[in-house]
Amino acid sequence: SEYGTTSKSLAGYLRIFTAYFKTLLFLEPIILIFSLLGVIILWFKSKKMFFISLFWPIFYISSLYFFFYPEFYKPITYYIILIIPWLAILAGFAIYSLTSKLSNPIKTITILLLLMYPFLTAVSYCNLLSQKDTRILAKEWVEENIPSGTKILSNWSYINPIPTKEAILFQKSLDENSL
Repeated sequence: SEYGTTSKSLAGYLRIFTAYFKTLLFLEPIILIFSLLGVIILWFKSKKMFFISLFWPIFYISSLYFFFYPEFYKPITYYIILIIPWLAILAGFAIYSLTSKLSNPIKTITILLLLMYPFLTAVSYCNLLSQKDTRILAKEWVEENIPSGTKILSNWSYINPIPTKEAILFQKSLDENSL
């Protein structure tokens, strides 16, 4: 079988952690950086809490690797969502530890500056969401520019269609040679 039963290796195991780290660094850099800082602070404050805080992400990513991924499979970005609350708690702990000794005005300014990047990112995503969906734009372009009955070649390597009986029958009705 392709999924979860292929041979695993230490290199593949480390690769999946590296890939998720890179994904988090790209998607949530502030949370990731401050959560790593929170882990470092925990190391000095409480070794027990340090090891407890590492349990969830190691267990979760290990479970994904050993049970769901073939050896050279790329990690799926949306699986990382279950790590975000853990990172947010550690990041909050780091921010609290760093700002607890600051005076109130400096503390407020520091926290506002830290939240500026995620806020601006959220605003840009909201702007993108307010635009017309690219799938609708592509559909409209195809309908206007490609004659009816023409077959369209697509790159399915990044798409995970659900292989239901109805989907297979529909695909077969479109083009028997595509199955």
